[in-house]
Formats: sequence, structure tokens, C-alpha cells
Amino acid sequence: MGQKLVIGYGNPLRTDDGLGLRAVETLLTRLPCGQCEAITNHQLVPELAEKIARADRVAFIDASSESHGREAGTIRQRPVRSDAVQTGGLSHHVAPECLVALAGQLYGYEPQAVLFTVEAQSFELGENLTPPVQAALPELIDQIMAWIG
Repeated sequence: MGQKLVIGYGNPLRTDDGLGLRAVETLLTRLPCGQCEAITNHQLVPELAEKIARADRVAFIDASSESHGREAGTIRQRPVRSDAVQTGGLSHHVAPECLVALAGQLYGYEPQAVLFTVEAQSFELGENLTPPVQAALPELIDQIMAWIG
């Protein structure tokens, strides 16, 4: 079994934006020791490229604000592909696609990657997830655990 990495990110002081961190906290209580590395960050940063390049598979977890008509609490899963990188350089926020591409450019390896998102209801100030996002958390964890194997 190859090394798996889970990265949850977001701001825990902005209600649903804290989803990625909450998901990782929950995952850590369910993962057998050594099965997967799970980390949290307030945002994705270029320094994560080294860890990403050492993994065979990487999962990113974030709250989504791109509803396109989806209800709050809707879980989505999509592949992260480096060939989908938009040009424009690095800034204070880096997309998962950019990190996978950077891992390949700097370390010579791009792992298989996936982005798990849950449609947010609110990014207002607050430390608790909104009810629809909180209700989606168990199913999200189940999906990530299935992905981990």
C-alpha cells in the first residue's frame, strides 16, 4: 500500500470554511496508525509540494462556495489534475492543481490527487459549521475513508 496524504484546509473562524480542518480532526480518530498522513493548514501554500511529492495519493478537503445551484451540504469529489493549472504564478492562495504541478516540477513526481468539497452555507464569522455542512460531515468522512482504503 502506498503512502496517502490528506490535507484539510480553511479558516476555523469562518463557520463552514473550517470544514477541512474538522474533517481531518475526525479522520485522525478513525485512521489506524500509519495508514495515512493527515495535516491541516489555513490555506494551501507552496511548501506543501514536498509532502505531496512523497505521497502516492493525495486528498484535499475544503468547503466550496461555487454552488451552481447545489444545496449547502452537497458533497463533491473530483480529480485534481496538474494539466488544469491556470497560468498566473503563485500568490497567497494556491489551488490544489498548482501544488500537484509544483510537486512534479520541483520533485519529479505528481501523485494521483482528488479534491473533496462540501457546499458551504456561510463563511461569516463563527466557530461552528452550519447545520447542513455539519450534517454532511459523517458522509464526507465515509467517502474519504473509502478513498483511503
